[in-house]
Amino acid sequence: MRVVVISSAFPPFRSPESAHTLFLCQRLAEAGLDIHLITSSGRTGVAPLPFSIYPIMRDWRWPRLPTLLRQVRRLDPDAILLIHLGWIYNFHPMVAFLPTFCRAVVPRARFVTQFENIQTHDDAWFKLLTKLRPWLPSFARFDARLGTLLSQSDRIILLAEGHLDLVAGMCAGVADRSVVIPAPPIMKVLDDPDGSVRAGGRDRLGVADHEILLAFFGFIYPSKGIETLFRAMHRIPNHVRLKLVLIGQIADQDYGRMLKELERDLALSDRVIWVGHCDPEADEASGFLRAADVGVFPFDSGVRLNNSSVAVAAAHGLPLLTTAGADLEPQFRHGVNVWLCPPQQPEILAEAIGQLAIDAGLRQRLGAGALRLADDCFSWQRIIGATVDTLR
Repeated sequence: MRVVVISSAFPPFRSPESAHTLFLCQRLAEAGLDIHLITSSGRTGVAPLPFSIYPIMRDWRWPRLPTLLRQVRRLDPDAILLIHLGWIYNFHPMVAFLPTFCRAVVPRARFVTQFENIQTHDDAWFKLLTKLRPWLPSFARFDARLGTLLSQSDRIILLAEGHLDLVAGMCAGVADRSVVIPAPPIMKVLDDPDGSVRAGGRDRLGVADHEILLAFFGFIYPSKGIETLFRAMHRIPNHVRLKLVLIGQIADQDYGRMLKELERDLALSDRVIWVGHCDPEADEASGFLRAADVGVFPFDSGVRLNNSSVAVAAAHGLPLLTTAGADLEPQFRHGVNVWLCPPQQPEILAEAIGQLAIDAGLRQRLGAGALRLADDCFSWQRIIGATVDTLR
């Protein structure tokens, strides 16, 4: 089966969507599919790759639409997979109407939209198209926020149950064409049968054997709850030998400056280790996660199945300390495969950190639960199987 994947995000561009596109294309190709990626100019990935790349899109505005459609028609795929998130296309509505345009050039191809999250496009363009609706029969069924992505995609992939509830309220009948496939661990995961990877990671970070190491993994920006984590750590007495490693790029510089100031004000400099961005296809990030004792994700809105950072930590068998929002999915079970706290409450988070720091048995049980969660929800085998079924 020949599949055209469309995604503006691809290495060397840094974003979760970039890594997701890379690893998804690799795994689909390894599963026997003939994969062809259309992406932005200058994004060539890392060679060699088991799929074809066409970095032909200088931007994702209307003037570039003929270039995209010519390539799609030339490839004549059996299926088209659009990786969608508004900001990676600068919220331009051209992308929101790709199901309609692609049907026109390859009517036999199955069009699948994968929503990395739900972000809408430029309202001004949709207001104009609404006025032109009587003269545009192909656009008769479009959503004022997501174009024809919901109405004209043959199937829709969502990464979280809450996203399904959201799109179901936007377009009638969309739930029947949708499937939830959680975010996979979009990075290289090192095996560590003899503990040498863990020992090497702790040595690089300067963490002693008797110290408990917390790890946060992912891009750092508001809503990740790092300030809550800092305030929680400030409440933990110094006799509890505790350190935190932050693995990931600061994606919002104002937020990053605020965190650095907060770290200084709370006197946490000797407890916090910043390692910055690590390439997902390299060994470094996995080595640091193997070095950790607890993965901590204090999200402001609570954990969801689309949190690829949680999938990564679960794949490493880390005990997961995170937050429960109003729409907590049933796959996350407190005390079984995660330890849950309410969001934005540092005093409760501090109690949980303290409990996990002193209770090795609890950490062991949660780590085993995290591995089961990874197998049940986040394993590449399950995700690729479900994705191939959807494309077919």
